[in-house]
Amino acid sequence: MTDMNILFVASVVHEKLLIEILKTQPRYYGIQGQYFMRLMLLGLKANGVKVNVLSNNLAYRYWHSKRGERHCVLEEGIGYNYFFRKQRGGYLHLLLRIIRFIKLWKNKLGKDNSAILCDGLNFTLLLSCFLCKIFFNIRVTVFVTDMPRYLSMGFFSQIKSSLQEYIIRQMDAFVTLTNYMDADLNPNHKPSVVIEGMVDVRAKCESNKGRRREKVCMYSGSIHKVYGIKKLLDSFLAMNNTDYILEIYGDGDYRAELVELAAKHDRIIYKGLVSRDVIVARQKQVALLINPRPSSYEYTQYSFPSKIMEYMLSGTPVLTTKLPGIPAEYDKYLYYFEDESIEAMANKMSEVLSMDYTECLRKASEAQSYVMNEKNNFLQMKKLLSIL
Repeated sequence: MTDMNILFVASVVHEKLLIEILKTQPRYYGIQGQYFMRLMLLGLKANGVKVNVLSNNLAYRYWHSKRGERHCVLEEGIGYNYFFRKQRGGYLHLLLRIIRFIKLWKNKLGKDNSAILCDGLNFTLLLSCFLCKIFFNIRVTVFVTDMPRYLSMGFFSQIKSSLQEYIIRQMDAFVTLTNYMDADLNPNHKPSVVIEGMVDVRAKCESNKGRRREKVCMYSGSIHKVYGIKKLLDSFLAMNNTDYILEIYGDGDYRAELVELAAKHDRIIYKGLVSRDVIVARQKQVALLINPRPSSYEYTQYSFPSKIMEYMLSGTPVLTTKLPGIPAEYDKYLYYFEDESIEAMANKMSEVLSMDYTECLRKASEAQSYVMNEKNNFLQMKKLLSIL
């Protein structure tokens, strides 16, 4: 596949710009999506693919005060082409310029050694690729990391998400997070691959052998009510192991209540927003990493929390709810809440924290090896290339 060229059509930014954004916008929405797409890009490049990006992310214009319609950046051998909406012509003009770029890129490289890979969650870019497919018979592979229907709020937004899912279903090949998502978006069984997540093949894994059990549990990620944060706190405070503390990292709509609760209970420590490096380092020191996302919500069958992969890479034991989107192959590497009532979750945390820690670390070490050897971005992108 070394002669393959891919046009990666997504609202992704190059790493230097992402670092600049996070310095002043630590609550930058969509950061997990940026990390996921960056791993895709680096994984494709590691497979010998020549990658170019077509992005309509406006951050480049905001940060660099550039004028014009398009700007290019080369970073780590990947070309980023940023397209902006002009004051005159507006959305339609932007759409036509993107379509023209895709058509010229495809015509230049030909059909045999080039492919279009499009983000299904960016409506403008998705529509552009769809029109290229309709009018110029250009084959498009779409990757989808969430269901548009669950991201819509309001009547018109729901209409847009329905149209978005319709367009996704018309594409030629699919990359999805779960089998449920593939069944929903790919009813005609076109070429597809499920890639629930990935880790960086360049990551340095530290052995957990001889690691001491620090009496700390940890959650990192979005602290939204819908993700079960309140139930996690209630169950943690209800468990018998009162000598453990719970550290929480992140931001979300439960932040105010969490700050108030942490002020009342010494066993709850809210760390707020910190850098990714700090979180990754801390994950390797605590006794248990927890994911409390409720499994009863319909959307969970279409999702695989990125924190699960991140947790497993740390070499620390992981306790999570049994989400429908987690494949059975992960079962031997994770501890599960069998019941999601407060009492049952409290009992399960106590049970895991009372287990022989050497055995817990052995299981965590196997989890670390599994994601590093089987789910790294080089191998996951190799799977993706098989359907192009």
